[in-house]
Amino acid sequence: MKTLLSSTVAWIALCSAPVLAQAEPSGPAAPSNNNASQSSAAIEDIVVTAERRAANVQAVPMAISAFNAKSLATANVTEMSDLTKIAPGLNFTASTYAYQPTIRGVGSRGTGGGDESNVAVYIDGVYQPDQYTLNFDLDHVERVEVLKGPQGTLFGRNATGGAINVISSAPSFTPVGDFSATYGRFAYKRVSGRYSGPISDVLAYAVSGSVMKENGYLDNIALNQTYGGRKYANARGSLLFKPSSNFSVEVTAVYDHRDDYNAVASNAFMGIARARSNVPGILVASEPYEVSETFNPYTKVKHLEYSLHAKWDVGPFSIGYVGSLAHNSLGLTFDNDLVAADLNSVLAFYHTNTTIHDLQFTSNDAGRFKWIVGLNYFHSAVTLDLTSKSVNFNALNGIAGTGSTVIGSSVAHLFTDQKADSYSGYAEGTYELLDHLFITGGARYTDEKHQIYGISYSPASLTGSNQATFKNTTLHASARYDFGRTNVYASFSQGFKSGLFNGTTVSVLPEAVKPEKINSYEVGIKSDISSNLRANIALFHYDYTDLQVQASLNSSLIQLINAAKAKISGLDADLTFRPTSSLTLRSGVSLLDDKYTSFPGASATIPNTTTNPPNGGIAVIQDASGNKLIRTPDWTASFAADWTRPFAGGRITLSGNVFATGKYYWDVLNIYSQKSYATVSAGLSWDSLRGIHIKVSGDNLTNHAVATYVLPSTSGTSAVYTRPRFVSGTVGFDF
Repeated sequence: MKTLLSSTVAWIALCSAPVLAQAEPSGPAAPSNNNASQSSAAIEDIVVTAERRAANVQAVPMAISAFNAKSLATANVTEMSDLTKIAPGLNFTASTYAYQPTIRGVGSRGTGGGDESNVAVYIDGVYQPDQYTLNFDLDHVERVEVLKGPQGTLFGRNATGGAINVISSAPSFTPVGDFSATYGRFAYKRVSGRYSGPISDVLAYAVSGSVMKENGYLDNIALNQTYGGRKYANARGSLLFKPSSNFSVEVTAVYDHRDDYNAVASNAFMGIARARSNVPGILVASEPYEVSETFNPYTKVKHLEYSLHAKWDVGPFSIGYVGSLAHNSLGLTFDNDLVAADLNSVLAFYHTNTTIHDLQFTSNDAGRFKWIVGLNYFHSAVTLDLTSKSVNFNALNGIAGTGSTVIGSSVAHLFTDQKADSYSGYAEGTYELLDHLFITGGARYTDEKHQIYGISYSPASLTGSNQATFKNTTLHASARYDFGRTNVYASFSQGFKSGLFNGTTVSVLPEAVKPEKINSYEVGIKSDISSNLRANIALFHYDYTDLQVQASLNSSLIQLINAAKAKISGLDADLTFRPTSSLTLRSGVSLLDDKYTSFPGASATIPNTTTNPPNGGIAVIQDASGNKLIRTPDWTASFAADWTRPFAGGRITLSGNVFATGKYYWDVLNIYSQKSYATVSAGLSWDSLRGIHIKVSGDNLTNHAVATYVLPSTSGTSAVYTRPRFVSGTVGFDF
């Protein structure tokens, strides 16, 4: 907290200077020889839609990290999980097959069917509910917006931690196209292209796609072979009908197919594996990038989506509509015993069908009052078909760790079918109460119904069903004062994550977990100190209740429960400085002070320390009050620089990015941790005036073994790691 407070004082002092200067009347500025150079080095403004209408990011009263296509490319950000290294406060990790962004300590912990991320992800205004589809390519995007803090009013359910908006490049009436090819370490191969142009004066189209294949980097000590790798293919097509400047309709179809052989190929974290006591001397992989698999685990994801965007400007207000139909599927299998023996394995299939309708009415008047009113409907149907196979042992002489005899095997089968229907209405208005003083108030009411049916065989059959209704009202209020180059704001926001049923267990009368709820208090300053120096800071406090956390039932099944309460306080800050038109410097920091304030009955797994290394885990109930939240480091920091200058009929750009993070935990008892680390990425590119592009880049140049996830269970603690040091070269051209 001392670090947080001292940093706060320094940043407030820095940002207050221009506020005080602007508050005083001043005469005409004297001519300066530096004006031209400052103008050429001016920081580019980014327009965002964080408030469901276009606005300068510096005038929006919330903490936002926004990046245009150029910024993403310069920082080597190619997919969603890469955003961690450039967005302070965002930690994009995973839990087996589920990708789970966490913002300011708020992130999903469950992975079952129907369990959606509580950092809401939107692509062109279309909500993406399935966690296993969230690590997609950021290819041909116009910008990415990371909205920090609850967004319960305008974005609704499952935005307790915040939201990530991805805005794609729109179809163009001017012909434009590009193509690129990349080759990198691990025989990484990728080609990508896009073309957009007119069909007529009122009709334009855009088509794009990419194909990628990468070999593995895992050492499978059980089969003495290199294992892993991934591949994908995706395509996108859009058709834009724009008969006038005040009316447009865009129809889009997206297909994405991804096979990943790294995602669930896990090893025994800290060497913890129960099979050590069953089969003494068995091969156990415990080092990063080392696995001990008797077969090849995988995840296979398919995503198919159709969407329609319509906008009609009728004068005083505009009518907007976004509708989508999506079908997602996931097939996966993994070896859950963590050793070189076929003792426990899981095969699962998820299928999701989603329908979304969102209707908005937005004011166009440039007067003192601006408003937005909307209605939203969301429907999802999720099925899970899971089979778990395991070998049953009896310890010799009743002594664990001395070897075991096989007394049989068992097969458990589970099928669940869940449906969710959500109806909501929302409204928000902003009034300029006095010159430069803006007051905003908003509310959203949500009514949801969830249903579940399940059947299991293990070997006796069991069926169960139930339904639950959740109703919730979220509020938002803020005040912003515009000093000119500086905006100061204070806000109160609420958010909630939907209640749901456990999709990976079956009982006669399933019990739903309650919705998570959060209250946020935030103050901030956004200041363009000069045309080439920008500083933003936000301080916040969260009151967080009924957290939904996972608890291990056995080696293959997980249940979802409600924790009690948590508090999070922190600071976000970012600084951008362009000393010359050729050099841009960016830095960001996030500081967090967090804990479970009341969690007396936490269900968790601790290492079985009767042997060394531990032979698996023991399920316990303990008091986790006072412990830190999972995946929440005390601090993260980033620094980036890019330098460009004319060279050989084009421009050469040298860029670098350093991301560092403090230690964080993977479990509520704070036993299993990711140590602090720093990663470095860099790039050198040349862009010709004729549209030819050449780039050499490297990621994780420090070659740190960073865990994507660590998951404790009674069979052991599994871990998967992000890719080691990676270098690549890209050649592309525009046409």
